[in-house]
Amino acid sequence: MINLSLLEIEKILGENKIKICNFKDFKVKDISLDSRTLKNGSGFIALKGDNFDGNNFVLAAIDKGAGFIVSTKRLYDQVNIPQFLVKDTGLFLRDLAKYLRLKSKAKFIAVTGSVGKTTTKEMIYHILSSKYDTVKNLLSENNFIGVPKTIFNLGKKHDFCVLELGSNHFGEIACLSEIVKPDVGVITSIGYSHMEFFKTLSGVYKEKISLFIDEKILAILNYDNKFLLKSSIKNKKIFFGTDSKADIYGKFENFYQQGCSFKVNNKYKLYLKNPGIFNLYNALASLAVTQTLGFDLKRACEVLEGFTFPKMRFETKIVSGIEFINDAYNANPTSFKSFLETVKQISSRGRKVGIFSDMLELGSDSIKYHKLILSKILNSGFDCVIISGDNFLKVLKTFNIGRLGSKIITVKNSEDLYDTVVNNVFSGDKVFLKASRKFSLEKITSFFTKHKE
Repeated sequence: MINLSLLEIEKILGENKIKICNFKDFKVKDISLDSRTLKNGSGFIALKGDNFDGNNFVLAAIDKGAGFIVSTKRLYDQVNIPQFLVKDTGLFLRDLAKYLRLKSKAKFIAVTGSVGKTTTKEMIYHILSSKYDTVKNLLSENNFIGVPKTIFNLGKKHDFCVLELGSNHFGEIACLSEIVKPDVGVITSIGYSHMEFFKTLSGVYKEKISLFIDEKILAILNYDNKFLLKSSIKNKKIFFGTDSKADIYGKFENFYQQGCSFKVNNKYKLYLKNPGIFNLYNALASLAVTQTLGFDLKRACEVLEGFTFPKMRFETKIVSGIEFINDAYNANPTSFKSFLETVKQISSRGRKVGIFSDMLELGSDSIKYHKLILSKILNSGFDCVIISGDNFLKVLKTFNIGRLGSKIITVKNSEDLYDTVVNNVFSGDKVFLKASRKFSLEKITSFFTKHKE
């Protein structure tokens, strides 16, 4: 809940302010960024993005009962509510979130990294919220809009705020960290993500490590990642990983029906309701965080047994006797490699079928990364592979595909992909889906359902 006076909000504007109309002080309880969902009396911030301009909806917000307006284009003389004309509504949103964060007594945990951010954030929240009042980002609202929105939901009762921070350009993590001012910062990994913008792993590291803008932030880092292990930051560090030298470490033990188990610090059993072995890192990171915040390690492992994974993270769905394993939330070379390493260890009574499409935002080295991953796909024990995406199809032509040749099916567009799956996947198959978010491979299961009824 916001719970600020309009006078406080007016002061937050600072040099961003251009002009104020109809000012009168009152308590502000809520801020809206969308005129369609605005509650009576809420402030409306007219944000502008690449594909929208909130200034076009100011009058609609006023009609819905907005208590005040923050915009960049004009003031409405005929409207008798406070109106703030500013240079940048996005800057105001961030400044307001900074102000509210400083007023909060909650402990803030910020999570970033190349893979596993959302799952790690959700696991931390799951453990903490079992005992404390905790707030988190909804879904993956991890940017300059989503992070402030989450902070706006904080109230006096909350003990913790868990925030995922995302970035695909230099400077974004540092800016978000300035807003959040975390007490604890987590970096899950440094890997091949958004390479179109970061160019190298060193570039990815430089962006992610900028989370630690203050030496007082406790750093929770992946011991198994060479960039993080050798980090020169002066913050106090706590490491997690599979090496027993880490503060919190874990070892894979066994697969079970729809899940797998691990041993943590050679003492405590950890069971996760997901067959993805790579989720051990997410779990260890969450255990490291919560232990530093006073949560008993054994109890935290027990709480994680009830954790429900976010959708499209090795999510299993059975349709017409076919087991679809959907890991198509997103894909980059790092996550794809971890995915395939797990696939190799999963047994199947029927055929293993892989359905894959391209990884995006890889820049000038995109072909190199697709060649690397395709090589691993062809050596991961699939009985049939259905491939789409311009980059995968391009590199496939350069491969000596050997014995798998007759079992590789290429598809040029999504419509053909759906038909191809229906005609080549059968009851008893175990089907694995992986691609970047743009390709929406999860639609295959619903399409398949319709055409098998």
